[in-house]
Amino acid sequence: MHGGPGLFGGERMPRLLRGLGLTEAQRDKIFELMHAQAPAMRDKDKEIHKARAELHKLAFSAEYDEARVKALSEAAAAAMAEMAQMRARIEHQIYQLLTPEQRKTVEERKAAFEERRGNGGDGRGPVRG
Repeated sequence: MHGGPGLFGGERMPRLLRGLGLTEAQRDKIFELMHAQAPAMRDKDKEIHKARAELHKLAFSAEYDEARVKALSEAAAAAMAEMAQMRARIEHQIYQLLTPEQRKTVEERKAAFEERRGNGGDGRGPVRG
């Protein structure tokens, strides 16, 4: 997630929700949830980009400082974790708004998506062991 329209900014409905026959009340509540979350998500995105830029700058600098690199990488990781937590929270809040039939459709779509990804869940293909 890197900010911008459609990414919890309220401009677009999440892909899994498209075509579910959402009621106007559901759409309004989802928009409200996404819109309310957008500033915090954008702030975290800025933190991540700033830390990554500083890391890159240090890597190609005579002033390389291992302690500063560690602090920046930890700050970026913390911001990414917070962003993931916020995303999971809002997705759950949206899920709670769905009817049982809509939830079933979403779950089927998610299962089909994971199957297309190769069962590995990470986009790298089937799990082999």
